[in-house]
Amino acid sequence: MAINIENTFKATNKVLNLAGYVPIFSTTSGRFRALLGIAKVIASIVIAIVLGNGIIAATSLTAGQLLLSGLLDWFRGGIEIVPVYGSIACMTYDLARLVLV
Repeated sequence: MAINIENTFKATNKVLNLAGYVPIFSTTSGRFRALLGIAKVIASIVIAIVLGNGIIAATSLTAGQLLLSGLLDWFRGGIEIVPVYGSIACMTYDLARLVLV
């Protein structure tokens, strides 16, 4: 059975978003998200070296898209780590994004 990486990323982000809204959990979820972001950045660099910016097997992601996703996760994780402020900032951003889209 093949694992759809894009769906896994989306599901992981939803769970981390919810955990990031709770001040006690946001510090932990922020650290995990930042580590996930770093892993995505490293993976995208390796993939870019090996494949160029071609489509990654079993996904429709390019190495550049994976790099951007990793950088954004790393940045958001850094914000979530900050107690209380991180939770409020991320929730405000997510709510504004829902309203604007």
